[in-house]
Amino acid sequence: MSAAAFLLQYRATGREKGDGYDSSMFADMDPGELSEARSAMLRRALEGDTIDLAGLALVGNAAAIAALRKAAGTGVLRAPDRDLVLRETLFALTCDPHELEPVLAWLDGRDAYARRQAAELLARLALPPTLAEPIARRLARWRLGPAGLPLATAWLSTQGLPTYRIDGFQAHLPLVRRILAAWPWRRAGVLTAVAGELRGTRP
Repeated sequence: MSAAAFLLQYRATGREKGDGYDSSMFADMDPGELSEARSAMLRRALEGDTIDLAGLALVGNAAAIAALRKAAGTGVLRAPDRDLVLRETLFALTCDPHELEPVLAWLDGRDAYARRQAAELLARLALPPTLAEPIARRLARWRLGPAGLPLATAWLSTQGLPTYRIDGFQAHLPLVRRILAAWPWRRAGVLTAVAGELRGTRP
């Protein structure tokens, strides 16, 4: 049943294709079907199809991870939208924060659209504390612009808050606003204060 649902989505176009894959499409596949589905998605992902690239987060294995890492930063995957999906997929498959280092690099570029997309990617992930400092440094920059809100949200995630969920974001929106209300050169102090307050509220 799920194999049929997968094929329907794999062959979809337009708006239906944009809906992407979900875990139910792989739920009752046998190992052979799953292998074929993974190979088909990987082939299209390496050609630059971001829907299949994102879908690999659901079914990727060690071989898929190796292939994606080999393709990273080359050819059709070099464009910011494709590279960002690639990094998110690799992080989902490995839980390795080093996979997100290129996302931080996009935050440093001149492309305002890429900066915002990179910040929004980080904001929808549960991030480890190791990313707190590099995100904090970027929050102290003038040119952050529209990327500021998602980046402040991402920083709060590094502090253990579930701001990557809608309910978690809403619950902690006052903290996001507090961070962004500070002048950039004062944000380091605000972040230090917020981190201390959060540590004080934990058992």
